[in-house]
Amino acid sequence: MKSKKYILPIILIILSHVLHSQTGFVNNGMKINIESGAYINVVDFSNNTVGGIDGTIDIDGSLIVNGDMTNKSNGNLFVNIEPVPDGNIILGGADQTIGGTTPIFFENLKVINSTKTDSLNNCEVKGIFDVDGVLDLNQNRLILDKGDPGAINYQSGFVKSETTSQNGLGEIEWKIGSTIGTYAVPFGSGAGGNDLNLVLETKTAADPTGSIVFATYPTNGNNEPYPAGISSLDTFKAATIADRYWEIAPKYTTKQDVEIRFKYTPDDVDQTDNPHMIETNLEAIRYNDVQNTWLDMKMTGTCDVAGKIVTTPVITGTNYYTWWALSEFELRIPNAFIPEGDNKANALFMKGYDLEIYNRWNQVLYKGKEGWNGKYNGKTVSAGTYFYTLTIPDYDNQMKTIKGIITLVTPQ
Repeated sequence: MKSKKYILPIILIILSHVLHSQTGFVNNGMKINIESGAYINVVDFSNNTVGGIDGTIDIDGSLIVNGDMTNKSNGNLFVNIEPVPDGNIILGGADQTIGGTTPIFFENLKVINSTKTDSLNNCEVKGIFDVDGVLDLNQNRLILDKGDPGAINYQSGFVKSETTSQNGLGEIEWKIGSTIGTYAVPFGSGAGGNDLNLVLETKTAADPTGSIVFATYPTNGNNEPYPAGISSLDTFKAATIADRYWEIAPKYTTKQDVEIRFKYTPDDVDQTDNPHMIETNLEAIRYNDVQNTWLDMKMTGTCDVAGKIVTTPVITGTNYYTWWALSEFELRIPNAFIPEGDNKANALFMKGYDLEIYNRWNQVLYKGKEGWNGKYNGKTVSAGTYFYTLTIPDYDNQMKTIKGIITLVTPQ
């Protein structure tokens, strides 16, 4: 037997008391006022446009939806939203979906109990987003308009991102603007609570109209798929990188200085995929999408293994870009190599780094980033000892020079 639905005509209804409905609630072009103190409790809620008139709700009380919430009207569902929103929308049922054709602008949104799936891109919360359950972003973006760190009130549960950039990221866009504060996005993997809680602390003010977009997703043991627009890890090795990426995208003309705390899961550092990783040495790396490299900023941060958290020092705005990962990596410089030998790892010496090679008479044999192939003027040099100068960036673009000796071994 199908559940009944209340289908309301195109009129104005003012709701000022408590209404409980055990059936669906369909608004076909009606203008509804839910006054302060009123509680409207329904199962499914559907909002439509009829005869060119959009169904709307002016909410100052509470609307409790225990089933799916759908907006198929051509305009905003909730209207006349105050500068300090006072209307509350509570998603309190099990396995609910937010859907439709037009994004919903919630005044205050609270999710409780089991999973709510967001199937409607670019919905917005104008006031407070209360997390006391699970919201699956489902490859869509939820926008938080309130720049205060308290715009997310976390109690339990988590927000699920976990989809790749190729398939569509599940994102939280937070319109932080120029506010200085500590912002926590309670991401979770599904293994238990907000086990991927991502914290960003702004240290300086940025543009007042800017925002930051947050997302995260797990990878396979080769750290694939890469984020969109990234084709390699440069000289970093998958075996020493946690199996996860983070998007922390600054949408600013002038970016702020930030400190970031990445929380990761045991699966992200599983020794099956990361056999050479020393977890206590994990630090943050990020991709410069202007220079198209992971290498222009030295990896940085400290790892709390017990808490599964890596904390960066202050990252200046000039070093603040979108994509981040965690790596355990020491610069390993071999003391010998075989040019063009069978061991492909040794075929080029220090590929990807600013490198100069000298002989004992201080003659420059090689200079560049392609890696030395053991040749000078097209001919392989004699076996023996040579000298190198290697230049690498510090985390704040301060350059560091390393000098050493390399022995060239003739292939057998």
